[in-house]
Amino acid sequence: MAENRAPLHEFRTKLDYVKLEDIETNPNNPREPSGKEKVQDLKESIKRVGILVPLVVYQKPGSKSKFILVEGERRYRACHQLYDETKETRFGEVPVNILRTQPDAYENLQTMFNVHTKRRKWSRAAQAEAQGKLSDMGKTKPNTRKLVDLTGLNEVAVEENRTYLKFPKDIRELAFEGKLNEYYLILLGRNLRAIQATFPQIFEKYDWETVSRSLIEKVQIKIIRRTRDFNNLSSLANTCIEYKNEHVFLEAFDKLMQTRSYSIDDMVTFVDRELGYRVNETFRQHCLAFKDSLLAHAKHRGYELEKPTFAVLAEIGRIISDLKTS
Repeated sequence: MAENRAPLHEFRTKLDYVKLEDIETNPNNPREPSGKEKVQDLKESIKRVGILVPLVVYQKPGSKSKFILVEGERRYRACHQLYDETKETRFGEVPVNILRTQPDAYENLQTMFNVHTKRRKWSRAAQAEAQGKLSDMGKTKPNTRKLVDLTGLNEVAVEENRTYLKFPKDIRELAFEGKLNEYYLILLGRNLRAIQATFPQIFEKYDWETVSRSLIEKVQIKIIRRTRDFNNLSSLANTCIEYKNEHVFLEAFDKLMQTRSYSIDDMVTFVDRELGYRVNETFRQHCLAFKDSLLAHAKHRGYELEKPTFAVLAEIGRIISDLKTS
């Protein structure tokens, strides 16, 4: 977990009051559009007790009276709606902390990141996009440790955001706009990353974009209906590895990629059926090999056995007598 850090900037004074009409929203704020209007709960609180946490702004370049919002967009929008609805002057002015200096784009985004990791969190979609912008703004690509320091996120969150950003931009935008449940991408990313570690040959045959587009299309046409279905991908992979039948998973994944109507549930059925047959077949082959060994022993050494060996065969005989055919 990242440690608490000092604010990136100092404020001019402890508190100021600014008219809403003099505040402009921040174009660099990656808060998702679908969340901008969901402020009804906040409006009720502001009606009762006002704004308890001041907004953070900086002076708009070239203006003495205008400000750019750094943090507090929901409070800003809630007050705007209240003022439009009631015309009460108490909603037309908000408490603000004004930064002493204008942050550059990099500092601006870093400031918002630190605020949102401490209070109301961004969605994963917004958080990942913000991390991506922060990475792109630096002179060099920051490593995981550096991103932890910059964002206040933990290492797991940073790595998951990196995985999230591997998805095609148009698919990420669907999640950002609330048109696709972001948990499809979160769980798909986790499981594809696990599969990439155990079955790298899959990503030599199909690249990340091809795989993600194919599976998200199955979500959109209702072939895949549950976010948790993606967890079955790594589960099936591990099962096939455990039973030393990796080719079963590879065959099932090919079916998933090559047949539009093929679902992960179909994949589960296929793997269960194939592993059941192949496990039984493997056991049968072991039995045949044991029978051949026993016959060879009898041919070369007769049917005389040492007592320990005889005891093992007698135990096997008792087990066989209890078996039933299916």
